[in-house]
Amino acid sequence: MNPIMIIGIAGGSGSGKTHVTNYLLKNTRSSEIVVISQDNFYKGLCENDDPTTYNFDHPDSIDWSSLESCLHDLLENKETDIPIYDFKTHKRKVDTIHIKPAKVIIVEGILIFTQKQIRNLLMYKIFIDAESDIRIMRRIERDIQERDRSLPDIYHQYNNSVKPSYDKFIEPSKKHADFILPNNEKNRFTGIDMIVNHIDLFSTFTLSPKISKYN
Repeated sequence: MNPIMIIGIAGGSGSGKTHVTNYLLKNTRSSEIVVISQDNFYKGLCENDDPTTYNFDHPDSIDWSSLESCLHDLLENKETDIPIYDFKTHKRKVDTIHIKPAKVIIVEGILIFTQKQIRNLLMYKIFIDAESDIRIMRRIERDIQERDRSLPDIYHQYNNSVKPSYDKFIEPSKKHADFILPNNEKNRFTGIDMIVNHIDLFSTFTLSPKISKYN
């Protein structure tokens, strides 16, 4: 069975996870990389749930068992299907995304380090540490352009769920990271090329994945 490296990339909303993921995709020599987003595994809202007050930044909003199952499939060199979540309807679509095994799997999401069963499957855990003003400005831009949200709704959600959940769940999960990449004016993803080298070495040589069982 071919060894597989699973890398977790976490950090607050707007911290730069997508930027780091794209950098790794662009700069590594490996041609076998698959990216899986935690966002695909949001639970669909019930009829009475109000999306303007629902806490999407709470660990209970994610279907962790499905994500874990998909990662186990890939570690066993099996193909798998991941759901597609529609942020406008707040429901899962009927269609799924079919994923084939690859040598390197990147899992990105704000809450992935809060779950022990997910952490135990990650060879490397990377936390993107960005200042709060950077995160909120990026979130505003994303929610307006991609999710058809109004500015008052964004601010309300940020103050009532995003920031409290960051302080309670996401920031404390930083302690589980193997690498912390700062993203601010003075330091922008310092150390990211070291991650690239780790991926290249793994892709070049046959190594056995290091599965952490005690975090």
